[in-house]
Amino acid sequence: MMLKKLLDIFGRRPKSRRQLKPAMEGVERIIRTRCPNLILTRKNRASLMDAVHSAMDHVSGLIDQVPGPVECIPDHWNSDPALNALFVNSDAIRKALQASEPLNKFFKQTAAPQCVALLTAAWHEKTIFGTAKEGEIFRRDVPQRAISFADHKFVAPAADLAAAQTGLQKEALTSICRQAFGQTRDLKAWEAELRQQRDLLAFKVNPRSGRAGDKEYAAEKQVLNDIDKKIASIQNELGDSESNFQYILGILYRPQDLIAFKPVSLRLSRLGIVDDDASDDRANELSLARYKIAHMPEQGGIWVIVGREHVAGAELDA
Repeated sequence: MMLKKLLDIFGRRPKSRRQLKPAMEGVERIIRTRCPNLILTRKNRASLMDAVHSAMDHVSGLIDQVPGPVECIPDHWNSDPALNALFVNSDAIRKALQASEPLNKFFKQTAAPQCVALLTAAWHEKTIFGTAKEGEIFRRDVPQRAISFADHKFVAPAADLAAAQTGLQKEALTSICRQAFGQTRDLKAWEAELRQQRDLLAFKVNPRSGRAGDKEYAAEKQVLNDIDKKIASIQNELGDSESNFQYILGILYRPQDLIAFKPVSLRLSRLGIVDDDASDDRANELSLARYKIAHMPEQGGIWVIVGREHVAGAELDA
């Protein structure tokens, strides 16, 4: 216990209850869904706060490594390497900005002329075969890495970088916990469907139906038993409130098991092909955070500055 306290003092950045509150609230919402019968006693809440504190230390260390911010201005697409690599053209930037609900909400609620947000995009990478120059010789069918980005989103907008980083901590923690239970909704839907089938079949194989000697009756009875076993298996996989609470604590103490993160530097041609030729001054050089949360597509991320004038519907509410 004493060693733990020393680690808290010397090995972590101290966080106040005010700093922990947004993340705690997000995690508690998930717990109320996944652990409906759990009473958050003082002891449980203390355990949860300690786990959230631990997870925030890890997540904030990753967030500090996200590059940027760069100005996200549609007209800069041709001249800004990051924008040119992440978007296919200036119209794509404009559409992404105008379609962003978080950006619209931020500018409607504040009078700020600009904000800082995390720009994320699904990272798609594949091998293609093209032409490459080796010395003075052009070779065909050379394997090349091509990287493209899609499904752009603006996350955790705030007035400045520090506030955006704090907001992203909450977003990241709740996303990790939510994705850890990614199969829950499907399992519950499957269980409901099986129970409906069971009710219909149970009526047919009622012992008082007079079909006990029927061959079809025996087969239907076996199907009913199989359905009961599957329902029991699903319930076991869903777990009870206490086991799910312990599962969430385990996730929060080891978020690195669910999130892979790596800062990367890229040289991409205008066609998105990885260009290792340092002498090619036409290539886009950019830095991104490459990361993947369990059950989600791989993403690329960079901090951006967004001006109010580039976001549709950003007028202040009267």
